Amino acid sequence: MNTLGWLLIVGIAAILLILYDGQRRARRARLRDHRIDVATAEPLARPLPSPVVDRAEDRIEPAPSLPSHAGTDAAQQNRHGPAGNETVHSGSFIGPSIHVIGHVEAAQPLTVAGRVEGEITLRDHGLAILGSGEAGPNVQVCHLVVDGRLSGAVHTTQSATFYANARFEGKLKAGRLRCVEGATLSGQFSIG
Repeated sequence: MNTLGWLLIVGIAAILLILYDGQRRARRARLRDHRIDVATAEPLARPLPSPVVDRAEDRIEPAPSLPSHAGTDAAQQNRHGPAGNETVHSGSFIGPSIHVIGHVEAAQPLTVAGRVEGEITLRDHGLAILGSGEAGPNVQVCHLVVDGRLSGAVHTTQSATFYANARFEGKLKAGRLRCVEGATLSGQFSIG
């Protein structure tokens, strides 16, 4: 093989590496846009879309007993989930291939990427339902963040946040409600 052949092979390899790196960077950017901090019910890397009013009095404050991620090194935080649903959180994680039937009670935040049929009780902690997650029919939590499906009777002592992919049907009682354009909610609502 002559020099021209080797240069051609190296050039093709370089182009393939550039394409792969571009796809990897795009995938990381999409993941960064979907990360949610369960403890504070706030997105980690993206601001809420402009249709949502973001005034100081509307901001969600974490409960005093919730852990703060301020100053925590990212390497110390737990990372769970497949590439499409990676979430940074502390607490328990129900993965996308897990289907729970029954009562779930925890003394720490909970992230659901799978399916929970039954009662979820997290009196002093937050619940996050990712895009692939489903939960219901009874939920009692401090903070609620939904980007998946939720149905039934839901009671939050602090706040409920519904992102664009969220689907809710049932009865909701919450201290505060934040809903991003695109979320679908139907049922009875008691806010405040």
